[in-house]
Amino acid sequence: MNKRKLFFIYLSIVIFSLIIRFWRVQTIPPVISHDESFYPVQAKTLSVNGHGLNGIWKPSSLTAEVELYAELPGLIMMPAAKLLPNQPILAAKITHIILGTAIIFILSALAFALTKQHSFAIFTALIASVNPWLFQFSRMGFDSMFSLFFYLTALLIFIKAKNWHKIWAFPIFFLGFFQYQGLKVIFLPIVFIASFYNWQKKENSWPTLIVLIVSILLFVFYLQSLRFQTSGNRLNFLIFNDHEYINQQVNLNRQQSLNNPWKNLYSNKLTVVGLRFVEQYINSLDLKQWFFSLDVVRNPFAVYQHGLFYPQDLF
Repeated sequence: MNKRKLFFIYLSIVIFSLIIRFWRVQTIPPVISHDESFYPVQAKTLSVNGHGLNGIWKPSSLTAEVELYAELPGLIMMPAAKLLPNQPILAAKITHIILGTAIIFILSALAFALTKQHSFAIFTALIASVNPWLFQFSRMGFDSMFSLFFYLTALLIFIKAKNWHKIWAFPIFFLGFFQYQGLKVIFLPIVFIASFYNWQKKENSWPTLIVLIVSILLFVFYLQSLRFQTSGNRLNFLIFNDHEYINQQVNLNRQQSLNNPWKNLYSNKLTVVGLRFVEQYINSLDLKQWFFSLDVVRNPFAVYQHGLFYPQDLF
């Protein structure tokens, strides 16, 4: 496929993606969630005086200003708040539109890097341009969009760059890590998998090893510092942090088992954590919540008539 044809195809996808993301974005959807109100206000405050809403917090602290929110989304949205002072709704969403469109082509570039086939890369771009969730997050002000953008960009650099240029992936991973709290948990798995992929190519392993080590140090630093922050309470949602539950469950399992030499092998902290993780994962695949009802207290997409999807979407 010649370069002119490729350019025309990708340009068409860009135009189409931008049009459907910009179309009536200031009025549809007609409501906003708490995330979509906090981050734009924080971004506006940062653009005016360099501080957060409380007049003290700064992005350089790498802490969350408020427990329920992430550390740096306001910083990413600050340029839009500065450039569009009289259009607050557009300022709150234009960053998501631009990055949501860019993700389409980052995914396409990843597809080409892995397959070396332009047809597969174009197919990926087409699917991503109309993907319902990516489309929705491109038009709404959720911080998960930023983590996805920076993670995918860093991943592309990490597996595509040559030699020491791979190190440039870490600063972008760093930015992605401090965007959305819910995607921090997949940070290290992404780096581990990408590192393994790089090592399979038998290139200079030092850049990959350095990125892997500093990524692990970043994650450890975050876990340690989180205990001294107000947002540290959110660690309680992780079963891995509930040592009291784990110890009680191990003791209970052993008490309810017949005496045998292998009791400590199949009933220990590792097996308890593993089973609990599988249980929580399966619970997240609850078809009742997907198609019939959602937790209206915690889920910003909840409606009373049906779940995330209509029942006919099951097909």
